[in-house]
Amino acid sequence: MELIQALKDFLYIGLCNNSWLWFHILAAAIGTKYILNYALRKSYVNAEVFVLIIVLSLALSWEFTEYIVELSADIQNSIAIYGSIKNWILDCLGDIFGAVFVSGSILFLGED
Repeated sequence: MELIQALKDFLYIGLCNNSWLWFHILAAAIGTKYILNYALRKSYVNAEVFVLIIVLSLALSWEFTEYIVELSADIQNSIAIYGSIKNWILDCLGDIFGAVFVSGSILFLGED
């Protein structure tokens, strides 16, 4: 039951209630196209894996930067914005999941 509640929290807070998720999805979609174009021009053998690693790295770097800027400066302000540290973590996980999911969708479900 704890796993089910954790998934419900992630879906509600991390995805449905995440007001900046659209930006991460848009940035990942645009980035995926550019990075894939670069990887194909360089004739990388596993271009799709290369793109996913780059998108994941960028998403993690972005969230780490948010951590430095938001949480290390003033934890109370972040709690006021997100409601709790748990909500902030779920928001970050939703951003990372959204970026990687849309990138994978473009790479593996898109047109050949």
